Amino acid sequence: MRIDSNDLLCLIDDDDIQDYVKNNFTVDDVYDDDDIQDYVKNNFTVDDVYDDNVIQDYVKNNFTVDEVYSQIELEDWAEENGHIKG
Repeated sequence: MRIDSNDLLCLIDDDDIQDYVKNNFTVDDVYDDDDIQDYVKNNFTVDDVYDDNVIQDYVKNNFTVDEVYSQIELEDWAEENGHIKG
């Protein structure tokens, strides 16, 4: 009689399996990049993963001001900071 590995896994406590995986494999060994990205997107916000300076640098280097803020937001910011439209 042949025993399938799935039959054996159901006999082992989930915590023991998790511990074994953590101690013997890297994340890359277990999951592909798409799985990891999906998990992070569904379970974390950007500021859970990166500090404010990293986020600000990314935005500065990849977007223009009008891609981030609407015209009204920019005008409101300018007025709140003493810049009056002439």
